[in-house]
Amino acid sequence: GRHAYGIQYHVELEPETIPTWGRIPAYEAALAASQGPGALARLAAAAAPLMPTFAQRAERLYRNFMRVAAVG
Repeated sequence: GRHAYGIQYHVELEPETIPTWGRIPAYEAALAASQGPGALARLAAAAAPLMPTFAQRAERLYRNFMRVAAVG
């Protein structure tokens, strides 16, 4: 139709995403440089309990987006 839609939200984040990022030396180094030594472990620990809520909200966002896109 005449409309375009987009989402700026990382709905692909999963429990293993942060540890996977940590296997990239440049990423881990950049995080440590900006947040101090052990930053990756702190980020992973802080994110872990939030993952179920994140997944639930990502699914809601996706379903709402698809409902809007289907109507448009």
